[in-house]
Amino acid sequence: MPPCPQGEYADAHFETTELPHGRSRHTPHGAEDKGVAYVTVFEVVPTGEGSRITMRFDAEQASPGLVARLAWKILGPIGAKATARVMRGDLADIAAAAERS
Repeated sequence: MPPCPQGEYADAHFETTELPHGRSRHTPHGAEDKGVAYVTVFEVVPTGEGSRITMRFDAEQASPGLVARLAWKILGPIGAKATARVMRGDLADIAAAAERS
């Protein structure tokens, strides 16, 4: 498990909060930990050759104090880069699994 920007390790259980039907799938997953709400959204859109999967991630603290706002401002870009790297790996894993099936 990759370290969090604060140097801690975190593990969260995400649950599917919506599963719409139709031509494209916009599927949000959410979790909350230590006052921070996390949302990951997968959008699957059919293409002529298969499907395109887009993944978005957001983290929001409900009422951050001054120290938390400063920490987000300083550490946020570092965390965003680490999160993007993990997301690219997740999407590569999904693509590999889809190609095998």
